[in-house]
Amino acid sequence: MKVSEGSKAVLQCEVAGSPQPHVTWFVDGVQLHSSADISISQHGALCCLVISEVLCEDGALYTVTAVNQYGTDSTTAYLTVISQLLALASSSAAAVCLSVSLSVCLSVCV
Repeated sequence: MKVSEGSKAVLQCEVAGSPQPHVTWFVDGVQLHSSADISISQHGALCCLVISEVLCEDGALYTVTAVNQYGTDSTTAYLTVISQLLALASSSAAAVCLSVSLSVCLSVCV
């Protein structure tokens, strides 16, 4: 996933499982929490991580993990940040992907 510095990045995933899995987001292995710049939310099966204003240092490997009593599953996406200087120099930087869908599905053992 590529985003321009200063833009918004949205990572989404759908999580299914019974009982409902607990979802945790990580960046380079460090757990993320909601803050002034980062919003983490879950509405039913849809889980979202929003970085309101991407900085160069936000370029990293993002992982979402879903856990319930029957198991754990996770998936990852790499966020590449295009610096403002490169964006000005390259017209191809104008078309920026602002979201990526991550699919996480937990199997239920009966």
